[in-house]
Amino acid sequence: MADGVSVWERVYELAGKADPSYRLVSAPAWADSSKPLLVIVHPGDVTRLDLKGEYNEDFAERDSQYLFQSGMGVEIQQWLDREWDVVVLHGRSSAGFERREDEAEWAYPAIGGLHDNMVCMAQFDAALEGVHGKCGVMYSEEFGAFARELLDASKYNAASRPGVVLTGSYMDAGRPLARLGEILEEQGVTVYTSCNVPTTKDDAAEWTAKAGSFNFMAEGEIRASLEQQPPRP
Repeated sequence: MADGVSVWERVYELAGKADPSYRLVSAPAWADSSKPLLVIVHPGDVTRLDLKGEYNEDFAERDSQYLFQSGMGVEIQQWLDREWDVVVLHGRSSAGFERREDEAEWAYPAIGGLHDNMVCMAQFDAALEGVHGKCGVMYSEEFGAFARELLDASKYNAASRPGVVLTGSYMDAGRPLARLGEILEEQGVTVYTSCNVPTTKDDAAEWTAKAGSFNFMAEGEIRASLEQQPPRP
């Protein structure tokens, strides 16, 4: 950032305030509305230090959450590599990234031995760093204001895109990802949920986007349609 304050410092500053209103943290390096848009919603929701009290000895449930973090990290990096637009909306829960070292002490090791929770955390955190480096970064607890930013035809023009994919938070009904998705769908946006987005618990009520999950078939259709478009001047 031009004033010498890092994106994370600005996010932590906003997360420490009571004001929930929309703030632009940094502007994107590109925005091409002919391509799909990945929206990372409140990624701090899946920082898992809070699970110490919630899951107690349920370490298998804990480890599954880190696998979702890994999946989201890989997904985000794939979008960056394709130069498809990505935007992240931070909220108060992003203050949890300041406590990742404390979380790491509790998260290690994975009990099954089939994956490394530290690697999962690192993949997710590195992908967010990549987004901070060249994509739009916003802060808000007010989803209507953020949705207007995405719908603005001079900015992200979400309603004209082949799809908007939501990731980052949980897909429980009533949580941030679902609330934003419902607002966007009301405005005619084709909304998908990421295949990597978990629910807080297996028995949690799940919100389902009308377009469904952004699986390999949905992605393949969009990629094929983009390949048929003439190159932009």
